Amino acid sequence: MIDERQQRIAWIFGLGLGAAFLFLDGMLIAHFGTEAILDRCRSQVTGKIRLLGVFTVLLSRIMIDAFVLTFSFYYTEPNIVAWFGLVAIVLQVAVRITADRYFPFTTVVHEDNGVKKVRSLRVKKDEGGDEHLADPINSAPDSEAAIGA
Repeated sequence: MIDERQQRIAWIFGLGLGAAFLFLDGMLIAHFGTEAILDRCRSQVTGKIRLLGVFTVLLSRIMIDAFVLTFSFYYTEPNIVAWFGLVAIVLQVAVRITADRYFPFTTVVHEDNGVKKVRSLRVKKDEGGDEHLADPINSAPDSEAAIGA
């Protein structure tokens, strides 16, 4: 009876925490959009996607989510489940901080014909160490701003 109760509590805890992580990731995608998120992954110099950063940030978040969703099926001891939950939360925060440092960006809201649009801009450092916003869309050579239209 006690083992069955512990198993149910572990399942609820693990699945609830995993669902919270998945919904947070879904909210990020819904808020910023996939285009802005993928733009953060591009190198400021070459414009290509940085695979090491994507691997570090994206794959680690997926692995943490999968771990949290499945660990309660193997461990039911309340102390172990609580410690695994704490470790998973600390790892999610560490991955989030790593992502913000590896893929810096700022969001800017502007109006286009009366419609508010959110834009993801990368932070670019010059030789003096000062930070400037670099608009990846309007700084492209074939954009309207570069053509002069």
